[in-house]
Amino acid sequence: MYPLSSLTGRRISAALLAAGVTFTPLAVQASPSDPTDEPTLSTTEAPTPAPSEPAPSETPVEETPADQTPGTEAPSENNTDAPLEAPTSTDETPAPAPRESAPAPRDSTTTSVEESTADAPEERPAPRVQTFSVAPESTPQFAIVGAMRGYWDEAGGTDSWIGNPTSNEQKLNGGGYVQHFENADLYWSPGNGGAHAVNRGGGFETFWKRSGHTRGWLGYPSTDEIRVPGGVTQKFTGGTLYFDFATKNVWVTKGGIGDHYESLGGARSWLGLPTGNETKTRGGYYQRFQNGHVYYSGRPGAHAISHKGAIFGIWGRNGYERGELGFPTSEEYSVRGGRAQNFQNGTIYWNSRNGITEVTKHAIHANYVKLGGPKSAFGLPRTGEITLNNGVVIQYFENGQMYWHPRTGAYGVHSGMLNQYAKRGFERGFLGLPTSNEYTYKGQFRQNFENGVLYWTRSNGTGVVGWEPANPYYFGPTNNPTTSRGGHNLTKGWNGVRVAAVQKRLGIYSNGHSATMNAKTIGAVKSWQRKRGLPVTGVVDKRTWDSLGTGVSWYADGFTVKPKVGITASRQERIDTMVNFARSQVGSPYTWGGAGGYKLGYDCSGIAIQAMNAAGLETGVTPEQHAGANWLSTHYFYNSKKFRKVPISQIQRGDWIFYRDSGGTIRHMTMYLGNGQMLHSWGPGVHIRSYTRNLPGRKADPYVLRPF
Repeated sequence: MYPLSSLTGRRISAALLAAGVTFTPLAVQASPSDPTDEPTLSTTEAPTPAPSEPAPSETPVEETPADQTPGTEAPSENNTDAPLEAPTSTDETPAPAPRESAPAPRDSTTTSVEESTADAPEERPAPRVQTFSVAPESTPQFAIVGAMRGYWDEAGGTDSWIGNPTSNEQKLNGGGYVQHFENADLYWSPGNGGAHAVNRGGGFETFWKRSGHTRGWLGYPSTDEIRVPGGVTQKFTGGTLYFDFATKNVWVTKGGIGDHYESLGGARSWLGLPTGNETKTRGGYYQRFQNGHVYYSGRPGAHAISHKGAIFGIWGRNGYERGELGFPTSEEYSVRGGRAQNFQNGTIYWNSRNGITEVTKHAIHANYVKLGGPKSAFGLPRTGEITLNNGVVIQYFENGQMYWHPRTGAYGVHSGMLNQYAKRGFERGFLGLPTSNEYTYKGQFRQNFENGVLYWTRSNGTGVVGWEPANPYYFGPTNNPTTSRGGHNLTKGWNGVRVAAVQKRLGIYSNGHSATMNAKTIGAVKSWQRKRGLPVTGVVDKRTWDSLGTGVSWYADGFTVKPKVGITASRQERIDTMVNFARSQVGSPYTWGGAGGYKLGYDCSGIAIQAMNAAGLETGVTPEQHAGANWLSTHYFYNSKKFRKVPISQIQRGDWIFYRDSGGTIRHMTMYLGNGQMLHSWGPGVHIRSYTRNLPGRKADPYVLRPF
């Protein structure tokens, strides 16, 4: 007995067929003497059918209407187990039992001799053949072996929905085989889990053949048709086909999208059946389903998003996958107080308490996630990002707000600290923007801002660490005074240390009080340019400056003294630092529009700018601005509402005194040092003198500026 369930079996089968051996389905091979499922190789002589007994007829086949091609019906909605194109069962005539073999006539080549009866007519001896069994003449002569036989037997043999074979196995590409049956075709390929049927003429077969059949990207079937909610599915090695009962459409899922769809439960998941095939989009692919979409991009992979919720609506308003949020990187998930879904550049949150749906993105999103997201003290977002006129981006949350600016980065303020911040004018107050998140320090909750440190405790008060101005909108402490690079072209009306350097180089300098780009200076510059072959403009640009060789930096007007105290320094520490810096500049020459350094000189308001910078006080004016045309820093300081003014009768150490000319115009300012002394830049330069309310041609204003 030879099993025919292997490739070797197929080869033997082919050889026997070539030798004249016939194969019949086992359902008609029963032998009373040897009831077995395997064919028995025998050497009996060929049977001779009795002429008087007609062979039993095969099962009648239903006629196909003229307007219907066999096997083209859509899958049935009522059949839940068998493939959808299985024909309706009909009564069949049972297959007849094999007839007894007639005695074989004498064979001259055999050693066995049998006497023939005298009455028997002489017959030619029948040739000896090998056969598996006696088969009725009406039974198709096709072999069913191996995996095909196993499938056919399990399906019910001659009573199965696929019917009887209409061909032998046929070899295909990739080591696979096909065998045709009355109602379907069976396919087998290595490593594909046995044989699987494809209904002939159905939607799946049509789609499959258009895709290249077994040589196409779908490859071989790896399952039979399977009933799913609302339709039917069949898997192939390269993808899965779906038939929708409602729309009568066939769609395919494959690759990363197909794998993710299957991981969610496929057609039994919340997504339902596909409603389209995979579509290419910028940076990836997407596919529509009854209740959502699945998006795929290389780095985040495949993720699904419901198209029926508020999250999808917000994503759409942000441009879907082509917008700034990019592709989804997670499924929708639960968070404290709502739901959320992550994207490449942010997260969309839905608040179950009030229905607010907002997105966090960019640096604010990163800081929010770092702090714990919805689980943090901030809660869920109340708004999206809002950009203010000064370039600050702010986003409001249930219990706080977050800020971002290129200068500071993204940080949030919440709860008790937010209350303290509000009292000081939020980002518009002297504190400016946050430069850290909240932290603990020696039993205090603290938070750093551009111009100070806030603290609060549950039982021991709140406030600013160190000094803070009396009014939150006054200038306050800073680690980074307002500054600029310098290097502006010297044009008509420009003043300061660089103009003085040009005048000295051209031999027209008289004293620091005339360090301005006046007509005399411009004329001398033109003469220089003419002699050097430079464009004759009278403007000192970088090329002219370099040709002059003054020995002074082109950027000298940008010189800014850095704070010499920390952000938490006390008021007294700041006053002392300011006074000490000013004293250190005694002897520096007077230069109109100058703000240092020491060798280049100051005017009265220039020394004030740098002294307050040294004490870590924001002034709102830069040394370069101070040197500009039509700018008077004394007027700026006196008129600014961001400095505190007090009556001169209350003068204290560190206050600045203003002097008016006879016409009432502010012309000069000095620093009160205490003990009846004051410091200013006047005449030859920076010096100390006795305090007085009257200077030559000047009279003290009744109010002084108190910076601290």
